[in-house]
Amino acid sequence: MLLAALTAVAAYLWTAPRRAEEALKRAPEHVLRTRTEQDPGDPRPFYYLGLRLQEAGDREAAHQAFLRAAALDASDEAGWLAAAATASAPEEAFRILSLFASQNPGSAAGHLALARFCLGDGRQQAAFDAASAAVRLDPRSAEGWRIRGLAALAQRHTPDAESSLRRAVALDAGDWQARVGLAGILLFMSPEPKSEEALSLYREAVRLAPDQPSARRALGEALLTVAAGPAEFEAAGETLARAAEMEPDDPRVFLLLGQAYNGQRRWKDARDALLRARRRTPLDQNVAFELARAYEGLGDRKAAAREAERRKTLKAYADEKFRLMTIANEEAGNDQQARLKLARLCAAHGETAEAVSHYRQALAHAPGLQAARRELAALEARPADARPDGNGR
Repeated sequence: MLLAALTAVAAYLWTAPRRAEEALKRAPEHVLRTRTEQDPGDPRPFYYLGLRLQEAGDREAAHQAFLRAAALDASDEAGWLAAAATASAPEEAFRILSLFASQNPGSAAGHLALARFCLGDGRQQAAFDAASAAVRLDPRSAEGWRIRGLAALAQRHTPDAESSLRRAVALDAGDWQARVGLAGILLFMSPEPKSEEALSLYREAVRLAPDQPSARRALGEALLTVAAGPAEFEAAGETLARAAEMEPDDPRVFLLLGQAYNGQRRWKDARDALLRARRRTPLDQNVAFELARAYEGLGDRKAAAREAERRKTLKAYADEKFRLMTIANEEAGNDQQARLKLARLCAAHGETAEAVSHYRQALAHAPGLQAARRELAALEARPADARPDGNGR
């Protein structure tokens, strides 16, 4: 009897932490607030209070609760990740995740969360570094390998990208994004394109994610790339038409669809698809090129000549933009006159957001550029409908 009693007591004591955690999970907000006041050094009530506040839609209060939980327990992955997820600005989320990863170098989940955030925020080198740390700690992390591969791909590090994405595909039979990334390398970046393997990967991605228009668009573009006759152009067109139905605001899919229709000599359909692409991307020289083909096929030589001339103008703009950007970057950011010219060029062609970015970069390096300051203020003060739209108006 004594042994049974001691066993019961031991079991009760052993399960106490789990029962306390379960009680916090179920506790309403007012109870959790009381617990945080009674024991301000315990991170768990703060964490669950953050969850309740988040459920109630009070993001800022939830963020503060998560921050408190993270401050009280530097190794608590859940608290730190929740604090980053509720941050109001990308820079703050990056700071939180970076701090957690640096304080917990052995946390694969922490490095993976940092990598995931950096990839989505366009911080490709940081994403690559964090994903590399994550897969060193957990070599079977398919997501870690995928992020590492996609970040390497964005930086044109093709061998690293291919090997990482192959690991992701091998580890996760359902990872459609890794398959799309790997297929793109094999078809468009390999010294000898492996079109059969690439198409197989694209088709598998569409099978795995039939509701993802980007996967279907990627397959359609691949089919278009290898198309050599009407039947292949038709197959590409059918795939791209489905992608266009799923994502009617994607200008890229309508450009590709226009190319597929041109390949089938469906000139009117090509023109209509390309005009839809034009409305979204008025500065795309490829749209002008394909429109010239469509108008030529329709027998409208005047419109074809207009589009051919437009393409020359857009190509000259793209070339000059690239030249100025190269000068500004090659000079380690010190040639602010080149950056100022680039800002003016973008503004004149209606690329307002990019112009603003270049103006701000110039001013960050050379605050004394008063002309840049005045032009930036004037650009930001103009109503959107008064800005150039890229169509020469």
